[in-house]
Amino acid sequence: MEDKLHECRNLVGNQQTPCWAELDQLLMERIVPWAPLTTELLVQITSDKVVDYSFDQANAMPALDRIAVAP
Repeated sequence: MEDKLHECRNLVGNQQTPCWAELDQLLMERIVPWAPLTTELLVQITSDKVVDYSFDQANAMPALDRIAVAP
């Protein structure tokens, strides 16, 4: 793959397009021949008193330092 990548980078103009297409096909058929079919959905329910809310994607939980509650 590295060789093909360098080959495509060294080409100029219209010659690059078919090279990148071949590299893309190589990636999708030989190197990474699958893609996820489903994704996980997470629903967060908050009170009406919550005026600011943020989700921490790194920890997969509410960002506790970013939640604001109305008095």
